[in-house]
Amino acid sequence: LPGGCNGGHVLLPARALGTGAALLYLLPTLAVPLVSLRAAWWPAGGQFVRWPGLYVLGLHLLVALGAAVPAGHVAYYALGLLALAGAAFAGALAWRRTLPDAAAVVRAGQPDRYLLHLGYWLLAGTLLTHGWLLARTETFFGQPAEYFTAALLFGVLGALATAQPPATAPVYRSWRVLHPWLPEAALLFGTATLAHHVRTPWLPLLWAAAALALTQAAAGLPVRFRRLGLYGRLYYWLAAATASAACLRYITPNQLLSLNWWVITTAVGLLFGYVGLGLRVGNAPFADLPPAWAMLARPTRRQLEAWLLYPAFGALALLFIQSFDRSVLTVLLMLEVVAVFSTSLLLRRQDLRYGALAGMLGCLVRLVFFDLSQSGTVMRAIVFIFMGLLLLGMNALYARFKARFVAPDGLEESALAANEPGGEGPHQGPAGADGSLF
Repeated sequence: LPGGCNGGHVLLPARALGTGAALLYLLPTLAVPLVSLRAAWWPAGGQFVRWPGLYVLGLHLLVALGAAVPAGHVAYYALGLLALAGAAFAGALAWRRTLPDAAAVVRAGQPDRYLLHLGYWLLAGTLLTHGWLLARTETFFGQPAEYFTAALLFGVLGALATAQPPATAPVYRSWRVLHPWLPEAALLFGTATLAHHVRTPWLPLLWAAAALALTQAAAGLPVRFRRLGLYGRLYYWLAAATASAACLRYITPNQLLSLNWWVITTAVGLLFGYVGLGLRVGNAPFADLPPAWAMLARPTRRQLEAWLLYPAFGALALLFIQSFDRSVLTVLLMLEVVAVFSTSLLLRRQDLRYGALAGMLGCLVRLVFFDLSQSGTVMRAIVFIFMGLLLLGMNALYARFKARFVAPDGLEESALAANEPGGEGPHQGPAGADGSLF
């Protein structure tokens, strides 16, 4: 193998000889695998045997890349590997288009198969080299070099994910096993890159925006990419979790209206925007997905509501708790309780109604045992009046819309839901004998 024999003593003196001399030395040996691709006919088998020449060609190109890259420039090496990977994939697709049927592919020695092998190995090498680059301080045009390698690598992964498998046999295992997961690889790589480079308070905003974009685009995606819309739900949960963590770490009453506060507040607002979008879209775009996706793609309506509402209300409560103190916090939490209670009436959810009642009791306990000792006389009066108005409003809402919890035949809605997947068993609401909430 010329690459293996000459590569070792080409790379060692390449720094002294210079890049040009090393590449000039390798140029004659490069002809060996190129000629073998043309002359590798096997008469007994009636086909070409091209895999040795293709693999040796890949080894030659790696040696040439190592000789051409100056010492200490890992970013150049990563870009070179990425270029070779893209060229290998492009070569595989182009060569396969010249072969009309399975017999022609076998006669040609399945060159596209081995080019795909080279492409995936070079792509894996690019990922490892990019990871190595993260531990260094190389720059391009005054910016960290990993920004450029990450953007190009994400673009190449996305472009490869859109490639169509061959329309004729044979369809190799790499097409069936590896290629379908390239969209997930691109999303995972992009997510990890943003998590590494973006400041933590901004991450919930990015994840919420990604969730909205993926879910909004789900219905318009081709069937083979339709599952990507499901990842909008995963990004939503990631946004809710990171928003909650950011509230606990970066928000204090002293930082109210700071840049971090506005960014996190916007992210929490987008969470509720996603709740509306997710409930409107529902499971319809994912009806054609295989059964393996059923748990995430086809939850019951009540399960979907719980998946979306609980994280959003939890993040909002943490934002209030970390941003405000004393009586203002109690009033804001009570407003959220009213919002939860109104949602329970709108969606006919007993669990949210019970949660709202528990939150109301917690707010009253805080008001009586904490706020009264911390506030002045005027503030106490204002807070008590406001809380009383909110309680009266909740009672009026329940008296007006309590029929939403009762089915037309007089049975509890939850009793009907008990016959549905994921439904709740029958239970009575906490209304008094006169139909009031309290």
